[in-house]
Amino acid sequence: METILEIIKITVPALIVFLTVYHLMKTHSRQMITLESMKLKKDAASTTLPLRLQAYERLALFCERISPDNLLLRFRKENMSGKDLQNLLVLAIKQEYDHNLTQQIYVSESLWNIIQLCKDRILELIYAAGKAKDADNPDVFSNILIKAFEETNPVKTAQRAIRKEVQLYFD
Repeated sequence: METILEIIKITVPALIVFLTVYHLMKTHSRQMITLESMKLKKDAASTTLPLRLQAYERLALFCERISPDNLLLRFRKENMSGKDLQNLLVLAIKQEYDHNLTQQIYVSESLWNIIQLCKDRILELIYAAGKAKDADNPDVFSNILIKAFEETNPVKTAQRAIRKEVQLYFD
């Protein structure tokens, strides 16, 4: 009986010390993991923020470049029919879109949808202007396109959405 009592006297304090050390080590490990996680997130944020801002810049530039008034300034040539101009504008928009397609991974899904709608709306305006009477005349085609664009202007909507999303990073 005395031996059992001696074993208990030694075991209970050792068990208390063991549980205390175990609890302290467990708490310390959790804090270290949390601290490392926060460091990794901070490093990732410092890396991805510039990439995101660059994506917003590129999408704003994309919107400007597919704007019909800018497209007409860049691509309209002498001796070009309205149909040729229409085809050239559509091709330019599709190439610009393909060039900026990867930017979608850096922006929100809703903003990317707005960018796509902007592109699609401009293509619709170009196709509608191409179906108008006397649209084979490049002057008529251009005037119809510019007038329709000024009425709806999907580029301004997309640019507002870009600015609004960028502002989230600075407020």
